[in-house]
Amino acid sequence: MSALDIIRWVIAGLLAAFWLLCAGGNLTSLIGAAIRKGSTSFILFFGGVAGVLSLFICPLPGAARWAWLPPLLDIGSVPAAAAICMDISPDDVHHDNAA
Repeated sequence: MSALDIIRWVIAGLLAAFWLLCAGGNLTSLIGAAIRKGSTSFILFFGGVAGVLSLFICPLPGAARWAWLPPLLDIGSVPAAAAICMDISPDDVHHDNAA
């Protein structure tokens, strides 16, 4: 195993651990927001991005083909984006028509 492979394993492992922490935090954050009928932040997307990067960096052959999975499993990424997009109505969009 080369030094580059070791570095790639370490970085991929750290990013995967960060994704797991974010996924757990995102779940509790979204549950809390639903209970208090509040909102959350777009920072929730960082977990899914870290998961994708971890699979692209991982030196394991074929790992990159699974890069779609972390954002799908992390409720703060794709599912939250879909919920946000479905919740926006034309009445929620404010236009500034000041001349």
